[in-house]
Amino acid sequence: MLSLFFDIKTAAQSNSRTQLGYPVTTSLSSPENVIYKPFEPPAPYSAPTLVVRGSRSTGVGTSLRANRTVGDEALRGWLDERDSPLAPFTTELLASEYWSTILGICTIEQYSCTRLPHGTNWNLWGIMKPGGGLQFYATAEEGIAAIHSFLQRAETLRGRPTIESFRGWYCYSASDPEHICRNWEPVVLRVKAELESL
Repeated sequence: MLSLFFDIKTAAQSNSRTQLGYPVTTSLSSPENVIYKPFEPPAPYSAPTLVVRGSRSTGVGTSLRANRTVGDEALRGWLDERDSPLAPFTTELLASEYWSTILGICTIEQYSCTRLPHGTNWNLWGIMKPGGGLQFYATAEEGIAAIHSFLQRAETLRGRPTIESFRGWYCYSASDPEHICRNWEPVVLRVKAELESL
C-alpha cells in the first residue's frame, strides 16, 4: 500500500488527528517516529441537485465558465453605466473564459464593482490571504489574473466547476446554520446571465 509520511512533530503542532481531510495513523513505536496516511484523496464537493443551465455547464448547476462571449464595447458600456473602475479593462476580462463569473462575483463582493477596497486595492473579489485578511493587488491586471487563476484552480483542482458548488465555501456565513451566504449565489447567477445576454 502506498503511503505518504511526514514528521510526527509537524502533526502534533497541527493539534489534529486529520491532515487535509485524510485519516492519520500515529505510530510512536516506529523507529522513524512517522505518521502514515493513506494515499486516498477526499471526495470532491458534491452540490445538491439543481437545474443545469447553459450548454457549457459541467457537473450540477451553472458552469463557472461563460456560455458565450460579448463584444468589448457592450461590456465596457455595462461597466461604464455602473461607474466601475474595471471599464478600461474589458479586453483583460474577456480574455478569461470565466469573465461573466468574475464580474458576477465582483458585483456581490464589492459594491457592484464600483469601488476599490481601501481606494487602492484591485481585489474586487474578496480574495483572502493565507492566514486571513484581504489580499492586495496593485493593478487591475494583477487582480483579474488572480481571480481567473482562483476560479481555474477551483474548477480543475478542487472539484468546484459550478457557481452552486461554491455554496458555503467561497462565501462563508457564520450566522447561517449551513454557512451559506443566501444572497451571494442568486446575485452571481443573475449578473452572469445578464452579462452573457448583452
